[in-house]
Amino acid sequence: MGFIAKSNHISPEEVVRVHSETIHWVGMIGFTPGSPQLMQLKPSMLLSVPKYTSPRIYTPMGTIALGGSITAIYPVVSPGGYQMMGLTPVPIYDRFQSLSIFEKSPVLLRIGDRIKFVSVDVEEFDYIRQKVWECSYEYKIKQETFSL
Repeated sequence: MGFIAKSNHISPEEVVRVHSETIHWVGMIGFTPGSPQLMQLKPSMLLSVPKYTSPRIYTPMGTIALGGSITAIYPVVSPGGYQMMGLTPVPIYDRFQSLSIFEKSPVLLRIGDRIKFVSVDVEEFDYIRQKVWECSYEYKIKQETFSL
């Protein structure tokens, strides 16, 4: 997070605020199963940072990372070249389709979907993660029409 803040000449707290206040658009799904490549829809809040020149070998499941001005969510443990900025306790890929939200597909997000990140503290993160493990977490999904 510090590198992203320094590269954008803002504080780490401002990185979190900027990233969570803008809506992101799913422009591509790929690289690893169900991994979305997200673009910020508010140019005035665009964060940008160089990717690693040599990818790391290990990126934890649920990592939220920035490469260039693209945000990615790593749905599975994998190598990665984007700058890590946080974690999500909510799965976006479930190969066993054990949660009801994945009943029709193991991939949650689709091209064209919009996402809004919410900053949570460690206690809330652990609470959400526990609900996911208990298969009782309720995803907050709204069906809306989007128009340019």
